[in-house]
Amino acid sequence: MTEASSDFLVLSGGNNGSSTIIGINLPAGLLLQPDPHLALTLQAGYSAAISTSGSVRALHFIPVGLEAVVTPAPRVDIGARFFLDGYVAQSGGGSGGHPNYFDLRALMLYIRVHA
Repeated sequence: MTEASSDFLVLSGGNNGSSTIIGINLPAGLLLQPDPHLALTLQAGYSAAISTSGSVRALHFIPVGLEAVVTPAPRVDIGARFFLDGYVAQSGGGSGGHPNYFDLRALMLYIRVHA
């Protein structure tokens, strides 16, 4: 799931002749920090997952999400991120069933300790 990544370029491959997937992510976001202990980020952007198995095809996504981070102590962050992958189209060869815009979603919870 390259569109769930925070990286601009993602390479994913497997064993035994499985396809290689190249992910391209162009993120955009707006950070709102109403208090030094609370930050909210509205996320959007564009992602493409390009598969190189057989015929080259690309799945296009417009992901949207919301991330909230609470800082209860100066060195500790507690966060939650919810986002929709936002599948919108396919280009190139191939056919088959595709997800709808709201079908792919994820919730991530984390605790970060920093120096």
